[in-house]
Parts: sequence; C-alpha cells; structure tokens
Amino acid sequence: YMDFPTSVLYRDARTIVGHMVWISLVGLAVMAAAAAFATRSIVRPLDRITRYAEGIANGNLAIDPAQLDAGGRSGLEVDVLAASLRKMMEQMNQNHRLKLYAVEADFEKRKAEEASRARTQFFANMSHEIRTPMNAIVGMSDILLAEEMPESQQKHVRDIKSSSESLLV
Repeated sequence: YMDFPTSVLYRDARTIVGHMVWISLVGLAVMAAAAAFATRSIVRPLDRITRYAEGIANGNLAIDPAQLDAGGRSGLEVDVLAASLRKMMEQMNQNHRLKLYAVEADFEKRKAEEASRARTQFFANMSHEIRTPMNAIVGMSDILLAEEMPESQQKHVRDIKSSSESLLV
C-alpha cells in the first residue's frame, strides 16, 4: 500500500524499545533502592523495640529508656510506640522501687514491733523481779519498827522502809 521500506521502520522501533528497556531497568533499580531504604527505616526501629519489649517481658528492667528513641523523627508511629514503651518502662521501674520501699517499710515496722514487745516484756519481768524483794524489805522494815530499839537504828530502818516504798512506786 505504501511504498516504504519496513527495515527503516523496524530499526527505529528497535531503538525505541531498547531505550524503554533501559529506562524501565533504571526505574526498577530506583524503586528497589527506595523500598530497601523505607523498609530499613521501619524495620530497624521495630526490631529494636521488639528486643526491648522481649527484655522487659523477661524481667530485664535495666534497659536504658533513652535507647528507645528513634532518632527524634517525631510523628512516626514507631516513635509513638517507642515513647509509650519508654513510659511503660519508667512506670515499671517506679512501681518496682515502690514495692521495694514497701517491703523495707514492712520489715522495719515488724522489727520495731518486735523491739517494743521485747522492751515491754523486759520491763514486766524486771518490775516483777524488783517488786517481790522490795515487798519483803518493806515487810521486814515494819516488823523491825514494831520492836524496841535505839532511836538511831529506828531512823535507819525508817530510811530503808521509805526507800523501798519509793522504789515500789
């Protein structure tokens, strides 16, 4: 129909197809690099947070909360998760310290109550041990005062009786 050589037409088509293949390959390489960068910037913080969460779940409260910051890129969901995890760790550490203080306070309270009971028991025993002989001394003083004796001896017996009664009081 047209008197045009097809070899020229195919030659230009092959050049265009070659250029399109190269452009496609470069585009794919750029897309792959962008995907790798995006994946790495998401996966690394998630991996770090996952390791810290596992550590906390296993009872490791010695994790430094500052290590959970994702580089100051605010607004990312990973940063929000890291901040929440950091806050949770700080609260867990505070609760742990409060529980330790409560245990220590309970121990000190029990120790003080035990000391109070020991002191009360000691004074009750000492009171009993002192009152019994003092009553005997007062009684013996009364018997001696009922007898005839020189005034100087009566004064000494009255002093013994008065001192004994004072100790009883």
